[in-house]
Amino acid sequence: MTNQLIGAKPAGNRSCVLDYLRAAIIVLVVFLHAILAYPTWGRFYPSDNLHSTGPVIDPQKTAAFDLVPALLNGFFMALMFFISGLFVWKSLAK
Repeated sequence: MTNQLIGAKPAGNRSCVLDYLRAAIIVLVVFLHAILAYPTWGRFYPSDNLHSTGPVIDPQKTAAFDLVPALLNGFFMALMFFISGLFVWKSLAK
C-alpha cells in the first residue's frame, strides 16, 4: 500500500507556486478580517447594521491598522479572480 490516501488523485502537473500564492492570499484575508475591529474609522451601530463597518468594534482603536484594509482590498480580490480564471477554461473543457 502506498502513502497516498485511498481515492486521492495524484498531484500531476499542479503548480506549487499557485498553491502557495492561494495560501498566502487566504492568510491575508484572515488577517484582514481579524484586524477590522481595530481601525479608528470602524463604527458599529446596533440599530443600523447596514452602516456599520463590522459586528465587533474594539474601543481601544489604533491608527496602525487604518491603511492596511485599503492596501489589501486593492489587490487581493482581483488576484483571487485572476487565479480562479486561470482554471476556468480547463474546467469547462472537462
